[in-house]
Amino acid sequence: MKDSAARIRFISDYLCSYKTKIESLNQNGLFDAATLYELFASEVCRLWFGQVFRNLNTIRSNYPYVDLVSEDEAIYVQVSTGQNIPGKVKSTLEKIKNSKDRSFSQIRTLYFFVLGNDSIDDVPEYTGEGQIGDIAFQPETHLISIARIINKAETDLEFQLSLYDLLHRESETFRTTAEKFEEMLADSRALIQTQIDDLINGEYEISRDDLLSTIRSEDYHNISVIGDAGSGKSALCKKLISREDLVLFTRAEKIAEVTDIDDIWGLGVRRLLRYLNGRRIVFYIDALEFVADGSKTNIDRLQSLYEATWDFDNAHILTSCRTSDKNAFLRLTSTYEIQEYKVPELTDPEIAQVAAKYPIIRDLWQQNRYAELLKSPFYLNIIVEQINCCPLVLHRMMSEMQSIQLSLQERGIIQSVFRKMMSRIMFSEPCFQMVSLFKQTVN
Repeated sequence: MKDSAARIRFISDYLCSYKTKIESLNQNGLFDAATLYELFASEVCRLWFGQVFRNLNTIRSNYPYVDLVSEDEAIYVQVSTGQNIPGKVKSTLEKIKNSKDRSFSQIRTLYFFVLGNDSIDDVPEYTGEGQIGDIAFQPETHLISIARIINKAETDLEFQLSLYDLLHRESETFRTTAEKFEEMLADSRALIQTQIDDLINGEYEISRDDLLSTIRSEDYHNISVIGDAGSGKSALCKKLISREDLVLFTRAEKIAEVTDIDDIWGLGVRRLLRYLNGRRIVFYIDALEFVADGSKTNIDRLQSLYEATWDFDNAHILTSCRTSDKNAFLRLTSTYEIQEYKVPELTDPEIAQVAAKYPIIRDLWQQNRYAELLKSPFYLNIIVEQINCCPLVLHRMMSEMQSIQLSLQERGIIQSVFRKMMSRIMFSEPCFQMVSLFKQTVN
C-alpha cells in the first residue's frame, strides 16, 4: 500500500504539472508541444482501452476533427489542450456531422482527451434529442481528463502500475532526447565550421552560387553532391546548409563504427522526427567514399537512415561522395530518389580570379604543367595556405631538391625527367600534408 501511495503521488504530480513540465523540458522550442501531447495521449489511451492507437496526423498533416484512432478503428479520440472544453466538444461534433467527407460518417464513438480545467464541469451531455449527428456524447464516459486518469489509477492496480511505468519512461526519454538533440546540434555546427574549409586561405570564396541556386530551387528530399577529389563537394554542402536551423552532421566513417543508426548521434531517429512534427531537419553525411569499399552492412545501415526518414516530409538527407565511388550506392539512389549534383572543376576564369589575388597561383598558372592541379580548390588552398605562407618550408624543400639534382646529374639522369618527377612529388596530396606538418614543427 505504501508503494501504491507513492506511485499515485508521482502520477498525480506528473499529470497535474504535465503542461508546465513539457514546456520546461522543451524550453528552446525544438519540438512541437501539440505533437508531444498527442504522443502522450496515444500511450495513455493504449492503457485505457487495451489496444494500440494510431496518430492520424502522421498519415495526413493537421488531420481534421480527430487525432487518434484505435487499432480496430472503432474508437476515435480528439486531443486538446484548449481552455474552452465545452466549446471544443460542441464544435467538433458539429464539424463531423456537417463534413462531406464520407470517412467521418463512420464515426460512432468519440472521446476527448483533455488536460482539464474549470470549464470541464460545464460540458453538457449530447444524447437523445440533444445528440449532434450520429455520435452520442456523455461527459462522464467520453471525457478522459487528468482527474479521471488519476481516479482510475487509484482503483485499478494494473492500470496504476502500467501508467507509472509509462510516465517514468516518457519523462526520461523526452529529457534524454531533448538534451542529446541540443548537444548534437551544437557539436554538428562546430564540426562543420572547423572541419570543412570553404575559403581559400580562410578569406577568399570561390563562388558556386549558380549551382547552389539550382539545388535550393529544386529542393529535392534527398541530395548527393558528387565530384572529383578536392573539387569542393564538402564546401558546397557547407554553404548549402548554412541557412538551415536544424542540422545533424557526421562523417561517413561513423556509419562503420556503429551497429544501429540511433547510435550515430545517440538519438532515436524516428522518435526525434515525431517530436519535431514537420519542422525541417537535415541529416548531413560527408565523404561516403570512405564506406563505399566497406562491407554490405555499412550500406544497409545507411539505407536504414533513408528508410527511417522516408515517411517524414520534413526530413532531408544530404551526402557528399567522390564520383568514382558513387556506383556503390546506386541501389539507394534509385530506391530513395536521391538527386545527384556534380561539382565541376574550376574554369580558367575562376582560376584567373584566384591568381589575381595570390601571386604564387599566378606564377604556377603561367606554367602550363600545373594547369590540371589548379582546377582543384583543395590544392589551391594548400598551395596558398601551407607553402606560400611559410617561405622557410619552401626554401628547405627547394634546397633538398637542388641537392638531389646534383646527385642525379652525376649519375647521368636527364634533367627534364627529374623536373617531371619532382613536380609530381611536390604537388601530390601526401607531400602537401607533409609540408603542413613540417610547417607546424617550424612554427
